[in-house]
Amino acid sequence: MSKVLPVLGLSLAYASPGHAQALDDRIGQLEARVADQQSQIEAMEADAPRLSTDVGGVELTFGGRVNAMVLHAGQGPNDQTFIADNDGSGSRLEFRGESRVDDNLSAGLEIVVSAEVNSSNNIDFGSNDDNADENDDLGDFRQAHFFVDSDRFGYISIGQGDTAAEDTAHADLSGTDFAGSGSDVDDVAGGLHFFDDDGNDLASLDDFFDMQDGDRAVRALYITPDLNGFSFGISAANSQSGSDGDDDLNGSGLEPAVALYYEGETGIGDVAAALSYRRTRLDDDLENDFLVGSASVLLASGLNATVAASRGDIEGQDETPTAYFMKLGYLRDILDTGETRFSVDYFRGRNNAEFGSPGGDLVEAHSWGFFAVQEFADINTEAYLGFRHYELDGVFVEDIRRDVDDMNAVLVGARVRFLPAQHAYG
Repeated sequence: MSKVLPVLGLSLAYASPGHAQALDDRIGQLEARVADQQSQIEAMEADAPRLSTDVGGVELTFGGRVNAMVLHAGQGPNDQTFIADNDGSGSRLEFRGESRVDDNLSAGLEIVVSAEVNSSNNIDFGSNDDNADENDDLGDFRQAHFFVDSDRFGYISIGQGDTAAEDTAHADLSGTDFAGSGSDVDDVAGGLHFFDDDGNDLASLDDFFDMQDGDRAVRALYITPDLNGFSFGISAANSQSGSDGDDDLNGSGLEPAVALYYEGETGIGDVAAALSYRRTRLDDDLENDFLVGSASVLLASGLNATVAASRGDIEGQDETPTAYFMKLGYLRDILDTGETRFSVDYFRGRNNAEFGSPGGDLVEAHSWGFFAVQEFADINTEAYLGFRHYELDGVFVEDIRRDVDDMNAVLVGARVRFLPAQHAYG
């Protein structure tokens, strides 16, 4: 009985009107704090540096970024340092021209050109300048499309740009994804090649680590108006497969994609999520279906969690390609300069058939990483430091299982931006 009475008394105390009032006051304080933080964010966005002008009722806006880093990577006998563009958020120049019909309707165009002089997606051991012979990303038109945007009817765009499925594996509120801690874990070292213990050149890293959400393409895209944070997208893109003259090309000209998006505030914090389905065709006109999704939650405390997954159905291939990603992070205004962000993540994927087993099992790829980012808001800069580990299992060359040394990458760099011109859906 002596143990029961104190517990009963404590329960009564918590049920008292005074405690209920204190709890209401505390909730009110938290709500006021959230509202104040939102006001600060809106003020910062309003004060963001702009390079824009109005010409005959058309607002012309210029933007861009440079994301450069020093990368040291090692795998097997290879050990090298590079100065490169971080493909996690590639350097680019951006332009938008927009005419506003009224408060609810606008139309315009967007052009975004890659400025990745030495992309981490192209570098390889033995060279320090994009292998000297090719630079696939420099000058690439990431976006070149027109759009019509209506609060009532939605957003439509035609031209080069994101499909409905693009980036649906990358819903991420951690603030570290651009540095190399996003679900596309290959971004920071994608061009580097793995070698097995016998010296065989296998393939580049990005051939083994893929979230399967697709690429930008020449497409027509429609996204519905926002409804309580939800929107729906659908696109049709030109097929990028070729033909050897013997393929049945009937109906193979367009590749469809559909997606569901969510972004908003909930009782547990800010939430961003996406889910997509897309169909593509290989050069032999075989059909491939992919289901991709991701979700991220950011709590008021700064704690955040992100997950992503994908699953493919490749015609003529027995093994199912899959990818899984998870991340825990924390962000806080520790310094007066801006947010400080930390994250740790893990990736597991099976989507490379070229070096799979004779029985059809795909190569298993694992990666984990630690990243730290410090924002310097006054100069529109985010500095970062990161480490990423890559390993492969189940690699076969000429039907013989091969041992492959793990790859490690250490990077330090910064992303400097002025007003991004890119549309939220483009």
